[in-house]
Amino acid sequence: MRCCLLAPPPRLGWLLVGVLVLGLVPPAAGQTTGKLRGKVVDTETGETIAAALIKIKNGGAPVTADSAGAFTTVVAPGPVVVTVTALGYESRTWKIDIAAGQDMQRTFGLDFTGEKLPEIVVTARSIRGVKLNCDQRNFECYIYMARDPNCPATWWVDGVQVHSFTESTPIRDVYGLEFYRGPSEVPAEFTGSTAGCGVIVVWTKSKPYQ
Repeated sequence: MRCCLLAPPPRLGWLLVGVLVLGLVPPAAGQTTGKLRGKVVDTETGETIAAALIKIKNGGAPVTADSAGAFTTVVAPGPVVVTVTALGYESRTWKIDIAAGQDMQRTFGLDFTGEKLPEIVVTARSIRGVKLNCDQRNFECYIYMARDPNCPATWWVDGVQVHSFTESTPIRDVYGLEFYRGPSEVPAEFTGSTAGCGVIVVWTKSKPYQ
């Protein structure tokens, strides 16, 4: 007496084939990885930092931020250790959690140090319409607009209007100067009743980026 295997009913046969096929197909990539979109900025000024190097611990090759300080990388879900370094800035490390399929956006701020920057040679430069008068007896220097020496310019330090820029701020902490010779040149945020004699804006490292 011969025995043979009976063919399964057609519907059951297709069901078994489907199960086998699904078992061979790996889960979608979005279900097993997460995505990190970041932007690297200066913590004091908020300016983006180009060419910053981003390393993900156990996450493969490092990535480099573009000219706008932005980067995108795919990471494994779970706790992720991110280290960001850039020339002239202190390296920092963050630990963040990314879920499978998550598209996370984060801003990474670095503190400027200047220690790794090449030496800069500072040379004297004249600005048309702006004069500098130094009193050697009192060790004081005054900046004024050439058109009216008796009309002192208005000073702004880190976005706050002040009476003058004194020795209370070390010169090494100054990283930016702006000169506006008259009302037609002054931006809206620095205008006022005293802006007619010109405005001098000083930016220092003492004000953190918000």
